Amino acid sequence: SIHVQDNSFVCAVTDTGIGIPEDEKPFIFQRFYRASNAISSYPDGSGLGLYLVKKIIESGGGKLWFTSEENKGSAFFFSIPLTGMKAQEGEVTLA
Repeated sequence: SIHVQDNSFVCAVTDTGIGIPEDEKPFIFQRFYRASNAISSYPDGSGLGLYLVKKIIESGGGKLWFTSEENKGSAFFFSIPLTGMKAQEGEVTLA
């Protein structure tokens, strides 16, 4: 879904998948991190997807967050300012 809220576009992507274990939620946006239940259920994957999405969204002045319950699914949300991305100067990195 997508809607306008507080001068931002807010997009939500939800699933009814395996969810994220409570004790692993603080690490989910770290580079190369994969939740233990994801590794056992879906062995392929690099753990870079959510890390890269977070860097891209935040570089444009947006925010990324989620809710999740193990064995019930997850909802990921991101916001992007209605005014567009901030102008970038110099070299752009994902560090």
